[in-house]
Amino acid sequence: MYLLKQRPEDFIVREMASHQVLSKGNFALCILKKRNYTTQRAIASVATAMERPIKYFSYAGLKDKNAVTEQFVAIKFATEKEISRFQLKDIELVFVGYLNQHLSLGELDGNFFEITIRNLGQKEIELLKSHEGKLLMPNYFGEQRFSKGNSEIGKLLVKRNFGEALEKILSQDKDAAEKINPYIGKNPTNFIEGLRLLPRKQLKMYVHSFQSKLWNRMLHENPSAQELPLIGFGIEETGLVKTLLEKEGIKARDFINRKMPELSSEGGLRQCYVEIEGFELKRVHGTFAVVSFMLPKGSYATIAITFLCNRLEDALENLL
Repeated sequence: MYLLKQRPEDFIVREMASHQVLSKGNFALCILKKRNYTTQRAIASVATAMERPIKYFSYAGLKDKNAVTEQFVAIKFATEKEISRFQLKDIELVFVGYLNQHLSLGELDGNFFEITIRNLGQKEIELLKSHEGKLLMPNYFGEQRFSKGNSEIGKLLVKRNFGEALEKILSQDKDAAEKINPYIGKNPTNFIEGLRLLPRKQLKMYVHSFQSKLWNRMLHENPSAQELPLIGFGIEETGLVKTLLEKEGIKARDFINRKMPELSSEGGLRQCYVEIEGFELKRVHGTFAVVSFMLPKGSYATIAITFLCNRLEDALENLL
């Protein structure tokens, strides 16, 4: 079986976006270059180094940890001079210009990938050689979306099981435990405020992960669909949506979270198939190959690789 991400340099990602930058503004737009950091931890490290509140930082997408990535970040009240002086191991900031507002999640066009695939068999190498141009792939959410039990935490939050959700987060996230345990020690039943010590985007990510798991199951059950709903409070409970929700023991309206309104999620539609654009087999040496391609925002390179190597059915066990 082929191997991915054996070292950070095996997985190179560059965010693609066209921001209208200004010569002056309240938000400095930068390219954040990082190696072996999650987006959230990299930004936390930058915030500490720059002595700025983490709420001053915004970004359009989450990038892999075990990778070398470039993504846009906006920093409130930062200056070009301040950014040019910034230094931190495995993290670099490149000044682009200024904006008048923060970045929102999804505010990008797509991502460019250059990926080294190792331990390839001859059949997989021949498959890679046979691909060219634009290819249509199933738009499953990748394993990164569900790492560390994210979807299970999301379900607990949707069902208002805040104590269980917090316990699961603390058991698997050392940084979160260091931040929250002192508070919970003094306020042992105030789970909601304990959760709120985490970044809002991180909490929302858990809910999105649960929605993504449900969506993957729908695509697997209905592979001929052109688009399917990400289940939220705005989605009608009919057909496959109703069946899935009944199995989970929840209703669509449960995505309206009155105790933590910031976690409410309306849902929406997602394309079932997307194009792998500009696929190129850059080189092959023995049992490894380097490929490059572009994907639209919200689509996963790991899914593209499993599809290109005809291994998607093998991967579905961890995606559903």
